[in-house]
Amino acid sequence: MKVGSSYSCIWFHSKSNASLATKDMLAKTGRVPRAERKVLEKIAKAGAGATKVDLGGAGIGDGGATQLADMLRENATVTEMNLYRNQIGDEGARALADGLRENVTVTAIVLRNNQIGDEGARELADGLRENATVTEMSLDSNQIGDEGARALADMLRENATVTEMNLNNNRVGDEGTRALADGLRENATVTELDLGYNQIGDEGARALADGLRENTTVTEMNLCGHPMSDAARQAALDLVAQNKSDPAAAAARVAAAVGVVAVPAAEAAPGGGGAAAAVSDAAAALGLAGAAVAAAGAALAAAPPAAPVAGGGGARRGSSSSSSSSSSEEEEEEDEAEGAMVSSGAGWRLVSNARGVHFV
Repeated sequence: MKVGSSYSCIWFHSKSNASLATKDMLAKTGRVPRAERKVLEKIAKAGAGATKVDLGGAGIGDGGATQLADMLRENATVTEMNLYRNQIGDEGARALADGLRENVTVTAIVLRNNQIGDEGARELADGLRENATVTEMSLDSNQIGDEGARALADMLRENATVTEMNLNNNRVGDEGTRALADGLRENATVTELDLGYNQIGDEGARALADGLRENTTVTEMNLCGHPMSDAARQAALDLVAQNKSDPAAAAARVAAAVGVVAVPAAEAAPGGGGAAAAVSDAAAALGLAGAAVAAAGAALAAAPPAAPVAGGGGARRGSSSSSSSSSSEEEEEEDEAEGAMVSSGAGWRLVSNARGVHFV
């Protein structure tokens, strides 16, 4: 389901399947308004085996979102939900996030044109950390700013299922964009990101380009409607275009960005698959994942070994082959002091520290 696509409306009029919420309202007021009755009947139908729920423009508000979240906890059939233009705010977003934590079937949710702010975005991000099925999330035309974008970025570091994220027409600025760029460095699933019509300037665009240099999966991006220069916008979009049109070049770009060195330790030079396995083992030991590590590993496996330098050590990318063994030892000690280092059986080492991820 593409964001913004049409849904099949669900109309349900059987009183025998009226939801508990409907019965509660009847007990309190003696009647249920026609609009609310239709909303509650749709929710009841969802609980009775429907796969799509269309409540677009129904005005269910936070209360309706809470009732829908209650249904999600036990529902095992709904896969798509359209909650467009429903006056759902942070409270409703919190309820839906709680429902998504326990739901195992919903793959797409449209929350476009509601009233979700930074707090609601944080709640949804927390929910998606524990959800393993949602692939498409549309949050366009809400009130999400830098703090909300930061929360979503943190979620992307851990989430392995979301492929499409729509934040069009929100309040994301340079700081939020920088956070999203950092999230994309460690994400290997997002393919489409819509950031159109926010408040991103050249600083945010440059940060986004920096993050995309270490990402190979984003192939569609919208950056229209921003106070950024055409050059800054194009720098980011060119990287996305390369991901789509030339994956091999994109992988090489990422390998260079994260610091891949195609020089094995002299005592155990791996070949091809050995190097790839070493990278995989080292990455797993460090708990690392993402497009950067995967692409770096591929580039490492394919790269020819360079001649070892004096002292038996391998030369780093960008370092002189005439470096003394003492310099190599000092650099190695610095790496060990700054971050985690794992040695692989094939003789390659993956070092993760403040300067990034390095294969030496």
